[in-house]
Amino acid sequence: AKVEYCTGLYDEARQSAREVVENATSLVDKMDVVFTTMNLLSAQHQHDEALDFGLGVLRQLGQTFPLKPCKPGLAADFVKTKKALGKRTDDDILRLPRCTDDKVIATMRLLSAIAALAHIRSHSCAMLFSHVAFRIVRLTLSHGLTNASAHGFACFGGIYSVVGDHENAGRYGDVGLNLMRLLGARDVECRVGVILGSSITPFRDNLRRAGQELTESYRAGLETGDIAMAGLTRMLAIYVDYYSGERLPIVMKQCDELIDQMSHFKADTVARLTAIYRGMISNLTGDSSTRNTNPAKLERIPVPPGKEITEENKVIENRVHYMSECFLQLHFEDWENLESNIKILTKQHPIRPGSFLHFVSSYTIAMCYFELFKVTGKRKYLKKAKELWRVLRKYEVDGNPNVGHLVRLCEAEIMSFSQQQPETVKIAYDTAISTSEMWGDVRNKSRCNELACKYFMRQGDYPLAKKYLEAALADYDRWGAVAKVSWLRRRYAELLEGSVAPRRMQPRKKSSRLLME
Repeated sequence: AKVEYCTGLYDEARQSAREVVENATSLVDKMDVVFTTMNLLSAQHQHDEALDFGLGVLRQLGQTFPLKPCKPGLAADFVKTKKALGKRTDDDILRLPRCTDDKVIATMRLLSAIAALAHIRSHSCAMLFSHVAFRIVRLTLSHGLTNASAHGFACFGGIYSVVGDHENAGRYGDVGLNLMRLLGARDVECRVGVILGSSITPFRDNLRRAGQELTESYRAGLETGDIAMAGLTRMLAIYVDYYSGERLPIVMKQCDELIDQMSHFKADTVARLTAIYRGMISNLTGDSSTRNTNPAKLERIPVPPGKEITEENKVIENRVHYMSECFLQLHFEDWENLESNIKILTKQHPIRPGSFLHFVSSYTIAMCYFELFKVTGKRKYLKKAKELWRVLRKYEVDGNPNVGHLVRLCEAEIMSFSQQQPETVKIAYDTAISTSEMWGDVRNKSRCNELACKYFMRQGDYPLAKKYLEAALADYDRWGAVAKVSWLRRRYAELLEGSVAPRRMQPRKKSSRLLME
């Protein structure tokens, strides 16, 4: 059954699974087919069905969870787990004996599978994820180490990341990683890797290192048959590459490969989510196969005849679609639609703390708010942008090495609205540009140059604005954003041709309001 599942023969795998269940003599004997059945459902993104099935089997093993988890109950479970850990050091945990009870081993293995599903369904199963992680940790302490212990401790670290305790997040993430290596737990490598790569490494190491971890974990997931988690992991790795300034043609190729891989396994949701992201990138590159007459508009992915999308998956698709379309509207100055989309995105699809997606999304939304303030003059947008800048600044103060260059551009934008002289604002933009260059983020460096150009256009210093624009064009071209380069050349044709007459720079008056350029 597992071989048929791993080769995408799902109907045959179901039949084989039924035969195993009919001939098994005990629940423990049936566990392998239980996991295959859960993987079958999960790979086809029937996560709710997979969770219900797994929780049902777990009840037969004597493990239950609250039907309606609540924050007080979760807090009590956390305290119980901390009490069980006591004053154990990391070495004490690593020296725990191996578990020899087959029932406990099967139980913890199932708990790990349920934690993985709850992680995929993070926005609706966050509390279940935490309860399961706590249970794995306590079972490890009372019964000994199993492969699932590595995943449980990594999840425990991920929970600390959500509440902003990145020191303990790193500590328990490392415990999970070291347990995985100690036990040779290849079967949970993808699950451990996705926690480390998305929720722990990005807060203490270069984001590209997190991308490498995610890519390695993706390969492990494919090899061990953890298809749904592998798909999520690779998709996150692609996001990391995009936000790190990887060249867009390379990111697009990665999207194509993942779409093909997930289509082979009939994992339609991952394929569709990746296709949405690919559509955004193709609008930036001007890819001829998907060229859109309006690069700021992201086309919806059609649903194939006879296929249905669950409400849960619609929510996920909408989140990815709105965020991707906001990127495009920001780049191609579709302010009217950006204003409505950003409202939908922030109210209906907020991204919670605990992963790199939180700080990169906070930055992108802050950039949207800065532009909306320039266009509308509504101070609420500047206020919201500053709130997000403070979030990013807190990450920087806490030691996150991936946000400094983002914080510097936010500060340059804030300074551009103040009473500072243009020479001072220029220093702020140049600092943002140089820090982006040092970090290796050509994507952000090009944005810095573009915004500096806009600022000096407003100031009337056209020669300096042209200098920044030419630098932006070179950086966008290096990034692979061909359509963006063409759009900028049309947008600022007069500036590039030198036909815009320079005027003397004037200090900003206190009563001045920013209008659309």
